[in-house]
Amino acid sequence: MLEIEINKENLEKFLLNIRNSDKEELIYFLGENYKEKFVKTVLENKKYTYFLSYNSIPSCIGGIYKDKYGAQVWLLCAEKYDKKYLFRYIKEKINIFKRDNSYLYNYIYRTNFNAIRMLSRLGFEVIDLKTPVIKKFYYERRLP
Repeated sequence: MLEIEINKENLEKFLLNIRNSDKEELIYFLGENYKEKFVKTVLENKKYTYFLSYNSIPSCIGGIYKDKYGAQVWLLCAEKYDKKYLFRYIKEKINIFKRDNSYLYNYIYRTNFNAIRMLSRLGFEVIDLKTPVIKKFYYERRLP
């Protein structure tokens, strides 16, 4: 897997191959016009975004977005990607995010079981919410 340029063409290729669980998540949060909104948002925030390809196909994208609550971390994947490499890569990025931010969080589609398992392995707590559709995940740095 290699880091690739964040541009409209690569983002649109990625969205053609996105996992169903990630697609459902985008539709839930962004609505039926999720493709346009996603591309626009990523292009406006690409300084804090990472994009990887697998066999020359855009396959994973993620990043961080700081807000008044802390920092939202996010990751979306295509159907095919190198799971072992991705985990090592994401672990490295998450460790940097944890060092630089005391509170990381976001929401995830409740049926995205692979991502939930990966988040747990990376030290995030995953909790149910009142809505049956999404879960919240978070990491809070404890002060000594």
